[in-house]
Amino acid sequence: MESKGYSEAISMFSRMFAYPLFDKKLMEKEINAVNSENEKNLNDDSWRQNEILKVLSDEKHPYHHFSTGNTQTLKALGLDALHQKLLEYYDKFYIPTSMKLAVLSNASLDELQQLITTNFSDIRRNKNNLPSVYGKIDTTIPPYSSDNLGKVVWIEKKSLPETLDFIFLFDEILSKYETKPVDYISYIFKYAGEGSLLTNLKSKKFATNISTGVVTNTKHFTQFTISLTLTKLGVENVTKVIQIAQDYIKKVRDQPISEEIYNEIANISHIQFNFVEKNNEPGDYLSTMAGNMFDYPPKYLIEGDYLHSKYDQEMLASFVNKLTIENSLIFIGTDKYPKKEIIELYFLNATYKNEHWYGTKYLEKKITPELMTILKANSEELNFKMRPKNAYITQKSELIKCSKDDVTNNVCSKEMVAPIPVNSVNVENLKVWYKVSINHK
Repeated sequence: MESKGYSEAISMFSRMFAYPLFDKKLMEKEINAVNSENEKNLNDDSWRQNEILKVLSDEKHPYHHFSTGNTQTLKALGLDALHQKLLEYYDKFYIPTSMKLAVLSNASLDELQQLITTNFSDIRRNKNNLPSVYGKIDTTIPPYSSDNLGKVVWIEKKSLPETLDFIFLFDEILSKYETKPVDYISYIFKYAGEGSLLTNLKSKKFATNISTGVVTNTKHFTQFTISLTLTKLGVENVTKVIQIAQDYIKKVRDQPISEEIYNEIANISHIQFNFVEKNNEPGDYLSTMAGNMFDYPPKYLIEGDYLHSKYDQEMLASFVNKLTIENSLIFIGTDKYPKKEIIELYFLNATYKNEHWYGTKYLEKKITPELMTILKANSEELNFKMRPKNAYITQKSELIKCSKDDVTNNVCSKEMVAPIPVNSVNVENLKVWYKVSINHK
């Protein structure tokens, strides 16, 4: 049976969508709440950089617009006009075909289905035939053209560390959930072993960390970043850092796509999914499930974020091949103005600008053919190596029960890997502890 008060809570929740009040008296309070959220982000470097990404996009594309809002934008029309806009927005977007619902209860499935049907069936029922507008945009113009890409950008950071970010424009990845091409690229570049990009930069004391990830993820395009945490020496030698990074990126592009590495990623994700910790926040879990309903078919709602079930060499190669300077924006982020030699090389005749919403100082300029030649030049002979296959990642995630006596008597499964007692050895005055395992045949 359902928890006490669950039916009443569902009923109240459903009425918010069926018959919202949109009380003008409460609009001022909500405007102030939105403005407070915006003010909280004004000194956050990630928000500031993301807004510069919007500024540099095509001004005719919706992505170019300021996306969070503040008192300036929300009060510009006046409360009456804003209230009318609010009603129009609700009328256009808050329709059943563009909405998903996730619920959690200890009630039986039949009871839960009846409860949901009773409370949600009347929502906008006169407009049930309207097509979904989720993810649609009003323009065929791409977010960035070739004129908007291939630029170097300096931004003033509010806090350390200083960074160098390569942000690439990719096709959308939401429909490619079975392959997840960005995961493959991230895995390649986050390698920190011998011969990696990070190891080579560390050897010259230019950088201390590398991170990768999706900056913007929409149904129409994706922005992917390779971000380096620079040292002071790295900032002073930023051209060499870019050259080294471009050398490594070119090596990645020239390498054939590795099915072994892809299967390694799939195995890791499978293990992570099988042993993921229970989410103790039901609200967060339901929010994730509702969002997944837009991105995955029903059978993959829970597993979708971990899924790597379709090795597609051609697709993976198409994404890797877009890792070029011409298809990127290179962000140099420091807390001080660039030195004279950086200005002369990258930003000659460019003027300092202040981004409107966050007040971020920045410089931006298209990379000239001369500068492109410098950045693409071989930096020097470096010890580059690609991520090798990890032989220690298991392809099995089942836990095998085997008692101590079973191991002693050698009666465990033949596939069981039985441990041998821990040993130690001295290597150059360093004691190393290790455990050896054997397969019982």
